[in-house]
Amino acid sequence: MTCPPLPNLEDLMAFRNDPDAVRIARKLKADIRRAADSVALEALYAAAAHRFPNDAPMQALQKLGLETTALLRDLGRLGEDARSVQDAERARLEPLTRAATKRMFAAIERLGSIPRIVAAYEGTAREKRRELKLLGVEDQAIIERVAPMPDREQFEAEENALKAEIAALERFIRTGDESDLPPGIEPEPMRVAEMRHIEQKSRLAQLAEEVAALLAAPARR
Repeated sequence: MTCPPLPNLEDLMAFRNDPDAVRIARKLKADIRRAADSVALEALYAAAAHRFPNDAPMQALQKLGLETTALLRDLGRLGEDARSVQDAERARLEPLTRAATKRMFAAIERLGSIPRIVAAYEGTAREKRRELKLLGVEDQAIIERVAPMPDREQFEAEENALKAEIAALERFIRTGDESDLPPGIEPEPMRVAEMRHIEQKSRLAQLAEEVAALLAAPARR
């Protein structure tokens, strides 16, 4: 059995965003671990003898072990590659994620303020209408023009639009799927402190590489 190729980024992200698939994968990993622990030594010898019938038991077992551990190491490296790809994608999306989070908080704040805004408009309109009646104005058309009530349908439409936008932003923040992003969102620029932190990390990484190279070089006599 050979190690499979690394799936593309789209498939990796789709897998990570599929809770049922992730749950099954975790269960499969646990099942494999339990199955491996339950294998008897005689079963390993039988598999090795079948795979390498011309070898002595010790050599057959060693060869089977090399094949098995090589595949497991390849799968481990494949997992590391997959994590690296996903980490790079998350880093690429980080400025957009910050912008989406900021936009979502603003939308939530606006959504929560709409009932207060409507109540304030209605209170102001009622007060104006009371004052107009005190002035003797009875013409309803004039009253509605001078002291209009807020358009509740307009505010309801805004509420529905905000709810849809918040849901889309939540999906993007959770999944990283850029198709969920509402229009008009630009990547949030990185703050100076974050840039300095990354620069410091890169300097430390470069220094670590230099030290590793010195340690790996043969000592001079």
